[in-house]
Amino acid sequence: MTRHALLVRMMIGLTGAFLSSAGGSATTPSLPVVGEEEDDLARIGALGSRIFDYDQAAWHSTDAIGARLDELARNGAQGWVIEPKGDGLSVIYYGKADDAFFALARMDAQGATVTGQSWYTPQQREPLSPLALRLVAAKEAALAQASVLAPCSDRPFNPVVLPPDQENGPISVYLLTPQVTTDRYPFGGHYRLEVDKDGKILSSRAFMKTCFQAPRQEQAKMMFITHLLDPRPTEIHAYMSLWMRKPVAVATTDKWLWLVNGAHISRVRKLD
Repeated sequence: MTRHALLVRMMIGLTGAFLSSAGGSATTPSLPVVGEEEDDLARIGALGSRIFDYDQAAWHSTDAIGARLDELARNGAQGWVIEPKGDGLSVIYYGKADDAFFALARMDAQGATVTGQSWYTPQQREPLSPLALRLVAAKEAALAQASVLAPCSDRPFNPVVLPPDQENGPISVYLLTPQVTTDRYPFGGHYRLEVDKDGKILSSRAFMKTCFQAPRQEQAKMMFITHLLDPRPTEIHAYMSLWMRKPVAVATTDKWLWLVNGAHISRVRKLD
């Protein structure tokens, strides 16, 4: 039996026992985390939630555009980036002419709801903000590396570009493998690239060594997965939990079992 199969069997047995003791609930007993670990887990969970929010804003804004996507294409749309706007997000569809980027449409979103739309003609040359220009540059730098990365489908990556926490801080670009079929969720094929203010790639990482596709199981209360790259779950586990709308039990390199329930991450027990 492979190490991966053994860990999966252990997780299923352990988590099944917890579910039974909890009366079938997807909430398992957890060990307390304090101090730096508590802060780190909160940061990881919040980051996964942020990726999910930005990905959802792009998805639902594109749906709201509908037939006008052809209009954007005719006007030379090259992509989109997302800026914070109040307590929501603004998805900016942009084009480029004479070496200058400009907005063609802005779609304001609150969660899965598009709350407002603004449209511009190429002749108006609605300029992008300094932040949007940085986001575009970071996205282009990351996508230029996409050919040396391995998505887990034959479709292009879905890029998620997060504004920096500090004005001149690095921008995180996530290149995510899209879901190709409704019966499987890709846990592999997701990457994070850090891009500095000058458009230089500072670092990049994969979140899984293989193209694991998790089968969709409507009756399952949670998903089980091993993670061999980090001692704790990552923001991708939080993102996937939100995407699948169910918790993810994660066994990490130091043989700990964790429960990722959306943005909330808890330590469950030792596996040995």
